Amino acid sequence: MATIVASSKPVTVDPLRHSAPLGAVLAFLGVARCMPLLHSSQGCAALAKVLLTRHFRETIPLQTSALSEITTILGSGDSLLAGIDTVADRQQPELIAVITTGLVDAAGEDVRRTLRLRTAGPPVVLAAVSDLGGGLEQGYCAAVEALIAELALPRNGVSIDDQVTLLPGPVLTPLDVEELARTAQAFGLRTVVLPDSSRSLDGHLDADWDPLLSGGTPLSAIAAAGRSAAVLALGSGLATAGRMLAGPEAWTVPHAVGLDASDALVAHLAAVAGREVPEALRHWRSRLTDGLLDASGVLAGRRVALALEPDLLSGVAALLTEAGCHVVTAITPTASDHLGAMPCDEVVIGDFEDAEDRTRDGGAELLVASSHGAAAARRLGIPLLRLGFPVVDRLGAQHLTSVGYRGSLRLLFAAANELLAARDLAPTPPTTSREGPC
Repeated sequence: MATIVASSKPVTVDPLRHSAPLGAVLAFLGVARCMPLLHSSQGCAALAKVLLTRHFRETIPLQTSALSEITTILGSGDSLLAGIDTVADRQQPELIAVITTGLVDAAGEDVRRTLRLRTAGPPVVLAAVSDLGGGLEQGYCAAVEALIAELALPRNGVSIDDQVTLLPGPVLTPLDVEELARTAQAFGLRTVVLPDSSRSLDGHLDADWDPLLSGGTPLSAIAAAGRSAAVLALGSGLATAGRMLAGPEAWTVPHAVGLDASDALVAHLAAVAGREVPEALRHWRSRLTDGLLDASGVLAGRRVALALEPDLLSGVAALLTEAGCHVVTAITPTASDHLGAMPCDEVVIGDFEDAEDRTRDGGAELLVASSHGAAAARRLGIPLLRLGFPVVDRLGAQHLTSVGYRGSLRLLFAAANELLAARDLAPTPPTTSREGPC
């Protein structure tokens, strides 16, 4: 059991936390023909767009109501309605997603009242999130809840027996989402993935330019999401969204990383489908088990530091602990209930300065963090396993996987190989001959 420790510093140094509006944008990018619109100044949208573009290396559709000092003070409703009309006319999306920011919150704008003044155009979903509290996971989950509240049809006693709704969390990459869906489909289940970034944020070679991303969850699929035989949410913050679709029967876990967590996911899918576990999944489980044995020679007893979003933090800690690592410190930007069960002494709600100090004090040999942890790793002289958001100084961030047997095996070997590479690059001390002169 871990003790949750909140940093007592009066300021944040080298932030680990990303804003909730950024998380909401990330969720809406997984919906087909959706245009996210930040109700903010142009600078807020530019920052989010730069981070997302550098991480996914895709064109990111994102618009803004372009608030100025005058419109913010005198009332931003007209700017928002004008922005929505412009997006509807020029981009012709099937859905417009409005995301509030700290600027609008500080002004006290009643955005819901403003949206009720619209009389025509595509549907609009509002994610009322705050820059002033929470982080990427909270904003993402609020956006998913908004999609369900506005677009999902009530169950009304209707259940599609061979369909399962999957709610992937914000720390899952496009390939993680694809792996999750394939695992469910291996049991003969049809899947509704909400949101689905596996195509919208990966693999674009479209012949013609389009202002909107291809791929994503169709609106018709969102409508049917609550009529599935089961709802599985991989992300602790998605518990409310799961209950909105399936009530108390929704199955929510923080992650599916590592042998035990992957076993739990597969066992639940087997129970939903009423089938035995397919041989292909059994084989991947054998590979992961063998991989844990192989990697333990490198990882067992090694001291590791983690600085990640809460769900990913918990998953990586579980996997590396299964391989014999000792997690000496775990830093996360926001609190979450499941963090108390992590296999370490304490979890610190802090920033990269806290991560660097505690990594040094704990004598860690490996740091697991996003690309923003690279400077700290260089100063500490230890390798950095890049994971989470954003990864901007390495190619293939959208292809990294950690979910299920296959993803856990990749992540396991990635951690072991970082330590092996560091050992190979370490300077060799000069040797002194003990032989006397000839």
